Amino acid sequence: MIKQCALGAALCILITGCSTLTDHREDYKTVKTNSDTLQYPEGIKAPIDRLYIPNEGRIAHLDDIKVPQIPAPPTIYHALTPVHISSTGDHFQLIVPASVKVTENLLTNFLTGMYGDGDPIRSNIEGSIETQVFTSSSESRLASIWRAITRLPSKGIALQYKLAEQLGGTKIEIRYRNESSDGVVSEWASPEKSQFAETSVVRLWGVLGKQLSDNAVFLSSQSSVNTTPLWVDHRGHFVLRLNDNNDQSIDSILSMGGLYLLSTAPNTLSLKPEAELPKIGDIVDFKIPFITQDESKPSSIKSRRRNLDDVEWDEKIYNFKIDANTLGKFLVIDFSDVDYPELRSYQVMSRFINPS
Repeated sequence: MIKQCALGAALCILITGCSTLTDHREDYKTVKTNSDTLQYPEGIKAPIDRLYIPNEGRIAHLDDIKVPQIPAPPTIYHALTPVHISSTGDHFQLIVPASVKVTENLLTNFLTGMYGDGDPIRSNIEGSIETQVFTSSSESRLASIWRAITRLPSKGIALQYKLAEQLGGTKIEIRYRNESSDGVVSEWASPEKSQFAETSVVRLWGVLGKQLSDNAVFLSSQSSVNTTPLWVDHRGHFVLRLNDNNDQSIDSILSMGGLYLLSTAPNTLSLKPEAELPKIGDIVDFKIPFITQDESKPSSIKSRRRNLDDVEWDEKIYNFKIDANTLGKFLVIDFSDVDYPELRSYQVMSRFINPS
């Protein structure tokens, strides 16, 4: 204990003693500060010690700079070469203004992108192309997992394309049939009976029209080529290009396609009159979960509608806009919240044209 106290006292004396020592570092300096003012001859302008910036007078002052306004890029739509599309009852028919070889190459690329990994074509015999089985997009992920666990037979759709040369182009006849992994197949039928198959036809129609538009990449001349009034955006949804000199009101434009203007703030429309649209609080048939009911027969149990979740796509209210950009004026309807948006956009926008 005594040793510790002695050591502490010695340390204190050493520290306090150091502060009393004289600092002699300045004694060894030989350079002195020059305090004399530099004298310039008469008529000589005294130099200014500053940074010289070339053309400084042409540079705008920083105080005048405002928040920059970055222009939003215009939404780009793609023109479509006229490709006739029609339904003959038992199949869909496309008349493509291109040779069979070109059409087959475009069709193969389309099926490859639609199928994903692997070869999408099961057989190609004398212009009749049959695809592998596509799984319908309506089947949920849980349903596919459940099928894998229970080993239940999987179901899908196979498409058939018959290509034949025609004067001035190629005719494509499209059919589909249901197939399951246990070997059960249905008869060939028109894609109209399957929303998945019909969507694939509409998507092919848009892809062919876009690919065959030779000037589609030249924005300056895109509006002047031989195209249909229906154009397609980057999502595959169809839009209507309006005439450059079209000064009609929004209401009159929509009425040409049998659509109804509901509001202009915001812009909303419907496919049916407002009085016929479902509303919350309406008296409707009560649907019992997990029990199949005959839709043609009215139910004896009634209830009030609490939401619009079960409303059919043609009874919904849609937002729309008139988009004016470097390519022209376009009527754009938002179908992003409905099932099969590509098919729905075609079904609605094709009301404005009469394919021939």
